Amino acid sequence: MKKTFILFVATCFFVSFTAIAQNAPRNENRQFSPNDRAEQMAKDLNLNDNQKQQVKVIFEEQQTQMQALRQNEGLSQDQRREKMTTIRQNSDKKIEEAIGKENFEKYKNLMNERMKARRDNRGPRN
Repeated sequence: MKKTFILFVATCFFVSFTAIAQNAPRNENRQFSPNDRAEQMAKDLNLNDNQKQQVKVIFEEQQTQMQALRQNEGLSQDQRREKMTTIRQNSDKKIEEAIGKENFEKYKNLMNERMKARRDNRGPRN
């Protein structure tokens, strides 16, 4: 009887942990801070401290603008998407000026590779 009870408790314990693990949030949608993004870019492209600081400021501006846009409930989804595209394009121009054309091309290639990898890992959509 005692062994059966211990086995029952152990099984319940195992099943509950399995259920919790399956419902745990994933880091897929994690938003990286401007500092994290600048650090990663500096590492990937071997940027100097001045370039890294300029990029960090650009990412901070971009994040502020995007947050304000997300909070603006008066815009349609299409209007919001269009404005976000404009913000990204303006940020890209500033980044290119800060890090140079050659590094900017490397940056765009890295971003495209990462986007493709995320799409490939996402699996089929229902």
